Amino acid sequence: MMSSENLDTLLRTTLLPGDTGYYELLCRRLAWWDSSRASSWSLENGYTLYHRRQHEDPDFDFEVYPPGVGPQESLFPYPYEGGYTDGTDPSIEDPPPFHAYAGHRATVFFALNRSRRHVALKAILAGSEELRILRRLQEQGVPRSMEDFHNVIPVLDLLPCEGHWLAIMPRWGTIPLEPSLESVHEVFHFIHCLLKGLTFLHDHRITHGDIKTSNILVNHVDRDFFDRSNCFRELLRSQSKLTYAFCDFNGSTMFSPSMSLDECRLPSYVSFNTLPDQVPADTSQGEFDFNPFAFDVGMLGVLFCHEFQVGQLV
Repeated sequence: MMSSENLDTLLRTTLLPGDTGYYELLCRRLAWWDSSRASSWSLENGYTLYHRRQHEDPDFDFEVYPPGVGPQESLFPYPYEGGYTDGTDPSIEDPPPFHAYAGHRATVFFALNRSRRHVALKAILAGSEELRILRRLQEQGVPRSMEDFHNVIPVLDLLPCEGHWLAIMPRWGTIPLEPSLESVHEVFHFIHCLLKGLTFLHDHRITHGDIKTSNILVNHVDRDFFDRSNCFRELLRSQSKLTYAFCDFNGSTMFSPSMSLDECRLPSYVSFNTLPDQVPADTSQGEFDFNPFAFDVGMLGVLFCHEFQVGQLV
């Protein structure tokens, strides 16, 4: 598919789900990923983009996959792979191996690197706060084992593209709490990982600002949305081989290391940039500003209540 639009136009067009033209914007962004320019850039930098899944149903337009790829042995920070078993319902078409969904905002696409490892490529606006944060995270280095991992998805590279940047990260799995956790130990491990990750971010004066389960990844990947019943992921979790990581810093803020925590405040309207059921009520009484570090902790507490106070382990 040819795309005459450049990355600048697509990144600077900001629409939200439900806005008029939002679906068309997603299609235009995917057309850019499909373009020969994006493919050539990727190949020149050592990446082979996933293919779009061809299907008569338009609901599949945003699904992508890497053709002809099988599972490999885990090599941190790349994830464990595989485990999907074919469905028993013949009316439901099984997705291809390592199928992924690229339609949330269509700023993230997927590829294989030269070692045939799965990576995610995220288009980042030049000069943005997100780019500053990803540079800071990249400076911390790439962990080579779970022992030196700080539970924030590592930035493998930042590469210029059409006046903006593509951040390269290992592709990890979504729906991190599926299949369901089976023990208190597994729950505590998840909680510990997120506390450790948030401490790491705050130590570097980064506030996440959008803490929710969909912004947490797990180091196992197979087929998006079909891992709810992935027995291999369940086995890995029972063997304490899974870990979890914060991702998506589009709504994050980074303060200067020279600022004291008391000086790190944001106007209260910033706290409304996420879904209302994800946030504490700290800014609901007409506050002029707020402490975003404390707010992050409150959001994490809300996540834990949503996931564990009622639900899986009742």
